[in-house]
Amino acid sequence: MKSGSVNATIDEESQEARPLSGKDGFVPGIAEALSPLGAVSTLLVAMIGTGVVAMPFIFLLCGITLGVIGLAAMAWLAQLAMVCIIRSVQISRCVSYEDLGERAFGMWFSRITDLSLIGLLLGSTAAYIIIATNILSVSLPDSLSVPRPTLFALVALAMFPVCLARTYDGLAAINTFCFTSFVVISVICTVKSVLVREHIQVDETTQRISPIIGLILSLPMTSTYMNGHMNVPQVYAELRPQWKRRAIPLGTAVCVIAFAFYVFAGMVPYLVFHASTETDILTQLVNTFMAVHSARDPHLSLAQVLLGLCIVLKTPVIQFPLRSLVLGRFQPDAKLATLPMPQNLLLTAVCIAAAYLLAVALPRLDLVIQIVGATSGVFLVYICPGAFTLGIERRKAADVWVAVRGWTLVVSGLCISVTALCAVIVNEVFS
Repeated sequence: MKSGSVNATIDEESQEARPLSGKDGFVPGIAEALSPLGAVSTLLVAMIGTGVVAMPFIFLLCGITLGVIGLAAMAWLAQLAMVCIIRSVQISRCVSYEDLGERAFGMWFSRITDLSLIGLLLGSTAAYIIIATNILSVSLPDSLSVPRPTLFALVALAMFPVCLARTYDGLAAINTFCFTSFVVISVICTVKSVLVREHIQVDETTQRISPIIGLILSLPMTSTYMNGHMNVPQVYAELRPQWKRRAIPLGTAVCVIAFAFYVFAGMVPYLVFHASTETDILTQLVNTFMAVHSARDPHLSLAQVLLGLCIVLKTPVIQFPLRSLVLGRFQPDAKLATLPMPQNLLLTAVCIAAAYLLAVALPRLDLVIQIVGATSGVFLVYICPGAFTLGIERRKAADVWVAVRGWTLVVSGLCISVTALCAVIVNEVFS
């Protein structure tokens, strides 16, 4: 390779020098302008969403010790999956999950990946619609009764304009704002939980499920909360050339930060409300302060506004891969960056409408997250990256640790998915 031509790295598994960027970029047509801060904030915002208000419920299911252990295990597997995805993208230069699936095992695996992506992305958007509706419902006067499907529709309409974004680099400032807001929301919930603890009467006689069953139920939910992986290929493609060789440490930092954030967000509110912890801790705090003080708390109101904004502003991170997937199936040669506005409007409207219908069909937040996490979430976060490694990286490197890394993710994903889905079904039937 000529001196000064392109950046290069040595693949640690195959010892093969691979260019990270050529004169036309990593992939022609995709600008490499995303900063490392923008990459980290994008992946963090993709992971951190509903978990900021639902994490105390995780600790309710399985307790502090098992909750932290389960969350740490999911964070480790998530980091391992990021390594697999990044290495597979470096070798194949595929910048989408569906293309990686096709390169790994052919069209049949790509189709399965497509269906899982659609389920996860629509389920995540539906969960955001439900949370935003909960916020809006608390803010409405008691005398005003609005059907939930109508509120769902209003939230979906608010999401629509910002979902027209076409690159992650263009969302960098928004993603930084969202992550900062999530931290502020978590701090407010933690402090307010401590302040209200003397007014909480916990009924310890309430029947609770076994901590082990709770851990099984929590695993697909924490998998969903640790899921930003379908964004990794595109983020890597947009990452600045000089930072591509450091993509794996950046991915590790994302998983560590997400783990620490979730432990902080969930532990204190759970210790306060304990057996009375609900699926949405912010809404529970608002209702508690209203009952105790007969007035709205301004800090909790601020947290609600920030959460509502973040839900709306975060949606493009979820909708971007969904829109790219749908567009690629109907117009394989088209790209979002060059898609005519009428077609972009129609594509975005269809994706948002589908999420709205799912929210109407499954209005329970915990059930939405459990079902999506146990099926599409686990498949995409763990099984797919392992399969990418076995089907792409394994062909380039005969090292046994490549196979170990891939099979660890595949087997772990299968075990989590089957046991968690069975637990969800049993819990719904007999609860």
